[in-house]
Amino acid sequence: MNFFLLTESNVTRSSPNFHNEGHIRMWYDSPLREFNPHIVLIVFGSILLAFAGYYIVFKLKKIDGLEHGTSITQNEKQIQDLLQKRSIILDKMIDLEQSHQSRGMDQYEFTKKYEGYKQQLIQVKLKLKKFTE
Repeated sequence: MNFFLLTESNVTRSSPNFHNEGHIRMWYDSPLREFNPHIVLIVFGSILLAFAGYYIVFKLKKIDGLEHGTSITQNEKQIQDLLQKRSIILDKMIDLEQSHQSRGMDQYEFTKKYEGYKQQLIQVKLKLKKFTE
């Protein structure tokens, strides 16, 4: 039996080179000509992938930190709003007492407004207490 053997005589054309002649010439003209180009490609590719991975990991950590930080900021904002509201209610109660002492209002009106402010102040203090527990 005669198996088909490839020899130069029965091959009609030679296969093209894998790398373009211009690229090979450019490599030998570069300062990296002493190194194997495939190893240089692997090293540069690894560096590029390391930077991409580093960027992605720390970007995700930053996003996670912002979400966590946002909830803290929202809680702090709520506490500040409640403290400001408490301060305003206390100022109104003081103004109301001064107005009553100067006889600018009758006892019924004073008691009604004072009790309303007192109820608001209790609600604010209860909300503040929830944050401290």
